[in-house]
Amino acid sequence: MASLLGRLGTAAAAAADVLAPLAGGNPNQTDDHADRALAALVLVAPAQASPFLASGLGRRPRALDAAAGFLRPADSAFLYDGELLGAIRHRLLRPEALSGNEPGLLTSLLGGWGARAASALPELYEALVRFPGQVAPAIAAIALDSAPVERAEAVTVLRAAAGEGSLPAAKALYDLVGEHEPLVLCLDRVLRSGGRRLREAVGTVGALGPRAAALAPVLREALSGPDGETATPALDADTALAEALWHVTEDAAAVVAALDSVFARAEQNSWSQWSAVRARSYDGTPRRGGAAAHLPPESPAGPSRAGAGRGAGPHGRDGTRLAGPRGARLGRPAVRRTGSRPDRCLRRPGGPRCRRLDHRPPAPAVRPRRRRRADHPLGSGRPHHSPGRSLPEPRPGTRHHLHGPRSH
Repeated sequence: MASLLGRLGTAAAAAADVLAPLAGGNPNQTDDHADRALAALVLVAPAQASPFLASGLGRRPRALDAAAGFLRPADSAFLYDGELLGAIRHRLLRPEALSGNEPGLLTSLLGGWGARAASALPELYEALVRFPGQVAPAIAAIALDSAPVERAEAVTVLRAAAGEGSLPAAKALYDLVGEHEPLVLCLDRVLRSGGRRLREAVGTVGALGPRAAALAPVLREALSGPDGETATPALDADTALAEALWHVTEDAAAVVAALDSVFARAEQNSWSQWSAVRARSYDGTPRRGGAAAHLPPESPAGPSRAGAGRGAGPHGRDGTRLAGPRGARLGRPAVRRTGSRPDRCLRRPGGPRCRRLDHRPPAPAVRPRRRRRADHPLGSGRPHHSPGRSLPEPRPGTRHHLHGPRSH
């Protein structure tokens, strides 16, 4: 019931008086029922929920998620409350006690309050080293409209963290005052080291555009080339690198060579068709300059096919199958693996071990009745007639069966 009321939001404000006593139960203990009730109250009546959330912070994860998580609209911050701000500051004094999504949710609340949360900046500075990805954007959001002294202090802290190689701090510094030099240096380190943050760094390079021109050689070095891996992550990374290189340099020759390499390697891996679709969707449109327009027409990503990948699947919007992976290249239907033999599945697209993605058997108009065998003790279920006799006409008002009247 609490979940349903929460989905109704402020339209269920009349239920706040019922939810409040439940939400305030066991404030000093972890209580799932009280947590669920408080999560609903946060969405139904935020003003009544704020004191309970402040007193139970750290013991009400569902309620905190309702206040600052995905259920909260992106353009709507939770209601500001001084008592809740004090509870968050107290919670940040022990960053080692935070776990799960709590650091991101707490900093999201503070960032949404803007300059009103400026008193929490010292605690955020202390937590920056432990949670840079969550804390740095909150510092920038709070300092943006704060007093000049507080803003200057935030810039100093973020600049120092960026100088130590913190990419989130460098991005926050760029968002706050537009300094791109520390960001370029941090991106250079990430691009050279690779790792799990490579895709994030490549996206940031593309957003910087020509201001990241110094990173062009690093982007070219990071490309796998024709002899690179055929796995999906490697193909997707090269596609992202090619896109960033286009935004930074608009060097069509290098981008075309990178995309051609992606398509050539995708041909060698039957399971890489979505990487090929994403590479074709990279862009053949004038919106980004259309590097794919420089590809020759016979290339898999050439102008005649560059827009084909704009659809949501392995077919274009007009239903034309894309060239690329083995099934599409040979004109075979795409298949979904249902067994442990993908090669057998590809050889036998109509076999029992796979299903065609683009085929659904039509539903029968009439389900055929199961016939009994003639030697069944109850008979075959249909009357016996000599070859010369016709079936009797049905009586008016009775249902006519395809095989005659059913025997009981």
